[in-house]
Amino acid sequence: MLIFYGFLIFCVLLLIYMYLENFNLQVTNYTISSKRVPNAFDGARFVMLADLHSNSFGRDNERLINKINEANPQFIVIAGDLIVGKEHCDYSVALSLMEKLSKQYPIYYGFGNHEQRIMEGGDHCDENFNSYIDKLKNMGVHLINNETCTIYRKEEGKVKEKGNKEKEDKGKDRKDKGKDRKDKGKDRKDKEKDRKDKEKEENAKEKKEGIDRKEGIDRKEKEKAAGNDKEKEDRIKITSVEIGKEYFQKFKKSNMETEYLQNLVGIPDNKCYNILIAHNPIYFKTYINWGVDLVLSGHLHGGIARLPWLGGVISPQYELFPKYDAGEFHENGQTMLVSRGLGTHTIKLRAFNRPELMVVTLKRP
Repeated sequence: MLIFYGFLIFCVLLLIYMYLENFNLQVTNYTISSKRVPNAFDGARFVMLADLHSNSFGRDNERLINKINEANPQFIVIAGDLIVGKEHCDYSVALSLMEKLSKQYPIYYGFGNHEQRIMEGGDHCDENFNSYIDKLKNMGVHLINNETCTIYRKEEGKVKEKGNKEKEDKGKDRKDKGKDRKDKGKDRKDKEKDRKDKEKEENAKEKKEGIDRKEGIDRKEKEKAAGNDKEKEDRIKITSVEIGKEYFQKFKKSNMETEYLQNLVGIPDNKCYNILIAHNPIYFKTYINWGVDLVLSGHLHGGIARLPWLGGVISPQYELFPKYDAGEFHENGQTMLVSRGLGTHTIKLRAFNRPELMVVTLKRP
């Protein structure tokens, strides 16, 4: 009997621990290094939220918001399942969080299978889902399902502190140059002569290069255009793919061809660094064959319970010890990050598997 009661107490304590684990938030940091990262995005940082499922960390998600603010990201990516997809869905937690975050950060939201369940045509279509979408749009949240969004960034502003320092240095240089010019004692006539000589040289150069001055573009416009070229913004592209419900079936993995993705979202721009929000990570090889640089996924909740050396125990499709359970994966120079998620649904238990807020820094080697 003593052994029985001891085992019973252990089980009760384990269940309590597994329930409390749902609120034991962990911040994980990842650095993604690639030569394809544009100069302006070297050091750019974003956070990824996945599988919140209306979970709340403190009142109005105060602890989660504080962790995001501490990370100081340039933007936020949501890799699906902010809500629990069921009839009469409760959107209040998701809307409250998005309202607060959207005032501070650009947000790029890709749907997961739970959003798909309750949208029009879903298995649990909810009449309030369209209202949810409208409210998100009014907040300025970018909903990019089977679409691509481009983020632009100037190189001189790639890191705020560095950008400010560069401005100060340039300002100092201009002052020093002005002082030098005054010290040299050049009078107005010399300056005017220099200006005219320079103008003649530029006109000769333009003529030699075959520039047609009859286009109506005056010198100031050309100088402005030249300046704009120098300050040309770098860009990355974020695509979110909404795959069919057949790719979320339990006890079965459907085959996904590269052409399927191309039909949904087209062909990626190989001149850009491409990020793909793809909620289900098990199709990693298809995603990289499509041509993406970085895949952002969730869905598996870290395998519900995690064991040393073995990782996640079970996937939502009831696959034991799934390969892409959580963390960072590489193949052919391409990367996938799989979040352990921020919440749970149905059976609200986690074991040795803390909810995860991913902080991702892009790095150019």
